[in-house]
Amino acid sequence: MKIGLMFICTLLFLSACQPNSGVEPSIYPNQPSLTSSLGPGPISIDYIIPYQNENMVPLNIRQECNLPQQLSEYIHSYSVGLGIPVNQVDHVDPHKPGIVLVVEIINAISIGGAFLDNSKTTTIHGQLYENGILKRSFSGGERSIGGLLSGFKGTCSVFEQTAKVLGQDIALWLKQPRNNVRLGNL
Repeated sequence: MKIGLMFICTLLFLSACQPNSGVEPSIYPNQPSLTSSLGPGPISIDYIIPYQNENMVPLNIRQECNLPQQLSEYIHSYSVGLGIPVNQVDHVDPHKPGIVLVVEIINAISIGGAFLDNSKTTTIHGQLYENGILKRSFSGGERSIGGLLSGFKGTCSVFEQTAKVLGQDIALWLKQPRNNVRLGNL
């Protein structure tokens, strides 16, 4: 019985907030990859990913959690790990020369807490520009219940898990960006 319970707990822990195995296919399957057509130079992203509308995100989440910074850092670190040059800048301008990834946090929702549901959801939208021209976009989101021992994790810790998975999904998308895809598990 203990072995069965341990097996189930291990599975729950491993599946609580896993990145997608890959990016979903484009709704335009014959669309060529943008990777080969991108010009030289790094992709610029905001150092702090903005909220699309701060009023949509509860004040306590905005004040207590570092979701905007964490998402930017995970996009950067996973992208660089995949060999994709990404620079974090103070503010991106998609109308300027170069390659710019504009990412916004649409919403961050917290349901329950501690030993109740402890469900956290982060939704995002992104657009990739080259020299002021919109090339590709994505939207999506990630929901996490915190994994093993979630009752002992705080709200911000679970939100960080969603940022980590979304950062990895965005980096994988940047490897072969397609248009109008959904990232995450939502």
